[in-house]
Amino acid sequence: EAILCSSDPESLDGIVVHTPKGKIALIDGTSPHATEAQYPGAVDELVDLGAGFNVKLLEEEKARIISLNAEKKGSYDEAYRLLGLAGAINDSLRHCLENNARSDINQAVFNITRLDNSRPSSNKKVKYLSSFSRLGYKSLPLFDVRDRTKISIRGNGHTEFILMNKIYVKLCDRIKTICPSPFRKNDLEAIYTDNLLIYISEDGAVDSTEFFDLNIPFYLQLEKMEKDLLSLAKESLCEASKEHFLLEDIYKKAMNFANNKKLCERIKEFIFACL
Repeated sequence: EAILCSSDPESLDGIVVHTPKGKIALIDGTSPHATEAQYPGAVDELVDLGAGFNVKLLEEEKARIISLNAEKKGSYDEAYRLLGLAGAINDSLRHCLENNARSDINQAVFNITRLDNSRPSSNKKVKYLSSFSRLGYKSLPLFDVRDRTKISIRGNGHTEFILMNKIYVKLCDRIKTICPSPFRKNDLEAIYTDNLLIYISEDGAVDSTEFFDLNIPFYLQLEKMEKDLLSLAKESLCEASKEHFLLEDIYKKAMNFANNKKLCERIKEFIFACL
């Protein structure tokens, strides 16, 4: 399993290897997702790549490293402020739509949920299929699609989530896995039961916009504001990434990759011994 970086989906934050002896996780334990070892030495192993640094070179770049870190933090802070504002507007958009939902949306929910005959499930898994980063909104392929009836839903970025939330309420005790949106944890991009997969798709078979009046001037104004804020947030995330890559270049030049290659070989040997 690959664990992708939420701020740069082209980068890995970790991998999980399934072996007959159990799972082995190799994860990036540095900020902003710092992870402590639960059983250091006994179960967990701490790998310090900093042991291969050319400290003299880094000391020479001290002022630039400090400056770039401050700039990167400022860019991320600005992006999160803009995303927060977009989220507040999204709440108003959602409230506006829900108050203008047509009654036949309940029939649509019934038609979809009646197809499920799963048994109750006490343990819901949470997996993310998408992220919002310097690349904008990016999504991954669906998983575990076999042996399930698939129902796809399309919308305008808001209506599909309202429909999905109503489906969730009906199927709640039978759901195995949910896939939340990166913007709102209560918005679901996919719902898995034992025999159903309900998911959002641009070319979905069910058009959720049919259940709402979208020609309300107030709604249209808010929708434009939300799109503008998300565009500005993406620009700030682009700036943060530029600063991050400049820092990476400095540390790459200061890294003794020959020593770390030996470490990689040792880790690889350990994993293969477990297979």
